[in-house]
Amino acid sequence: MISSLLMSHSNYSRLMRLMAQMGLFGLVVAAGALFTTGGVGAASLASQIAGLRAQESSLRAQLSSVKGRAAQANQQAATTQLLVSQTQTKLTQEQQQLNRADAALATTNDQIAKTQAQVVVDRAQLASLVTQVYQRGTSNSIGSALADSAGISQFVNNTLQLQTVGQQFSQLTAHLLSAESSLESLKATQTGQQQHVAGLVVGLQSRSAQLQSEQAAFNAAAASLGGQAGQIAARIQAISRKIVTLQAEEVAVSSYGGSAGAEEGTVLSVSSPPSPPYATPGDAYPWGQCTWYVATQTNVPWAPSGNADQWVGLDYQSGAYPVGMTPRVGSMVVFSPGGAYDPYYGHVAWVVAVLGPNSFVVREGNYLAFGTVDTRAIYTLQGVEGFIYG
Repeated sequence: MISSLLMSHSNYSRLMRLMAQMGLFGLVVAAGALFTTGGVGAASLASQIAGLRAQESSLRAQLSSVKGRAAQANQQAATTQLLVSQTQTKLTQEQQQLNRADAALATTNDQIAKTQAQVVVDRAQLASLVTQVYQRGTSNSIGSALADSAGISQFVNNTLQLQTVGQQFSQLTAHLLSAESSLESLKATQTGQQQHVAGLVVGLQSRSAQLQSEQAAFNAAAASLGGQAGQIAARIQAISRKIVTLQAEEVAVSSYGGSAGAEEGTVLSVSSPPSPPYATPGDAYPWGQCTWYVATQTNVPWAPSGNADQWVGLDYQSGAYPVGMTPRVGSMVVFSPGGAYDPYYGHVAWVVAVLGPNSFVVREGNYLAFGTVDTRAIYTLQGVEGFIYG
């Protein structure tokens, strides 16, 4: 036997509550995703809300800690960057100083080489002159030179000339040797300075590389902590939305009483039904009934047999579709008689969204009134005979 064509007292009561439901819950549902309650009583909902608030508080503490560490890492990275900049400036200055020391040492080495070469030349010239004078002085015998007044005068002149030149060469040589000694001393000083500056350059290069490595590590830590903060913030937002939804459900259960209130869920919208007689060819169920509306959405192999509460059994008999207790989009949900549904024929609806393991949204006919099609969020599996995945 099919469901009655007349509006039942239960359906009439539901229709009278529609405006109150829409005003109380419509904006809440539209504002964010719904979540499963996992329980149908007010105490269970309150317990879930308390648990979620504790999670939210813990996550906010974690978020504060992560943000603090991220800020510290960013500050350390900025400080290290300043040190890197200062070190690079100092390294540039020391490198310039090293270049000047290299140039000065090269100049001193060049001067030393020239002085040494001049000493060699002067000594060779002195040796040559001494040889020449000696040769002139021995061209005649000494006796002849002494007997000849002119020879004696020339001998004395040559001797004096040799002595004068020798003294000059000696003085020049001494000067060159003193200059060479001074240059060698300067070279030793400059070499020490060069080695000192070169050591500073190597140390600054090492320090700069170390600071850059530390800066990269601080930046990576800050980026990682920033990502963690974003994930924690997203979890906090999700929990906050869930708390709002559970609070709405808590009001619904308190307002409409016990399990029946949870079964009724929240009416989200009401729309005009498809025009009679049928919206889909082959839908042989009477227009306006819950069975009729579901048959407009999918093929019902056992149509037109069976009231709503018989559909699971008829499906088992036909073997047409699998049956389960998990809501899925595009499935038929069958409700037992009683509670929030017809006490004789039960109810059937079309699942259009899944909110969680125990929560889902349906489109249905003849829930509020005969011929009326609505969209409703349901927060419990209580009263569900099964989902037909057709």
